[in-house]
Amino acid sequence: MAGRRSFFARSGHLFQGRYKAILVDKENYLRELSRYIHLNPVRAKIVKFPEEYKYSSAGYYFSAKKTPFWLNTEFIISQFGNNKKDAREEYQKFVYQGIADQKDPFKGVYANTILGSVGFVNKIKSDFLSERDISEDISYSKALRSNKNLSEIAELVLKYYNTDLDALRRKRVKANQAKKLFVYFSRKYTDSGLEQIRIFLNNSVSDAAISKMFRRTEVELEQQEGLRQDVRSLDNLLFRSEE
Repeated sequence: MAGRRSFFARSGHLFQGRYKAILVDKENYLRELSRYIHLNPVRAKIVKFPEEYKYSSAGYYFSAKKTPFWLNTEFIISQFGNNKKDAREEYQKFVYQGIADQKDPFKGVYANTILGSVGFVNKIKSDFLSERDISEDISYSKALRSNKNLSEIAELVLKYYNTDLDALRRKRVKANQAKKLFVYFSRKYTDSGLEQIRIFLNNSVSDAAISKMFRRTEVELEQQEGLRQDVRSLDNLLFRSEE
């Protein structure tokens, strides 16, 4: 029984947090996403090559050995050619190329829900995600309906905090709440990627820092009532015209 208690007492990514699923533009992102997942143990420096990791399915993609009943490698492999042997070899080369590249496709996820180009995101929103179809109970429902841009977000945040654009674009400003919430709302309610947000901020912050700032703000929202109140107020102001 002690073993069972220790098992269920574990915490972390496997046992903690909500299940998340995203819609992927297979034409441009599926191959990158598959490679990224297979390279997780390599990035973590557990192994040198993905197929060396005990719990990885990479070996089944790279060879003709029989796959478990729950694993389907055919769809991904088919993206690399019609001849299965050649396609598996091409996929393996593609995955190995990513060892040095370290590209993170998840940086392009829109509203925590859709991974694809701006055109793909807009098509999904216009064709399938009209306002009447999305419940307010669904996380990021407003983001999926919105067509906000960075200038709109900046104007709102600057007015709310009674500051100017120079302050938003300044480097190394301690407790810059305006910048923090500009990044948060830009990631949540616009189609803009990390690069576009960085350029809008005159390169005063890196792509990685923008991503980290967004994630940190999500954590702080769970802990700080004052921050939650600011977000609620800005959220209401941002969407007031649509009600």
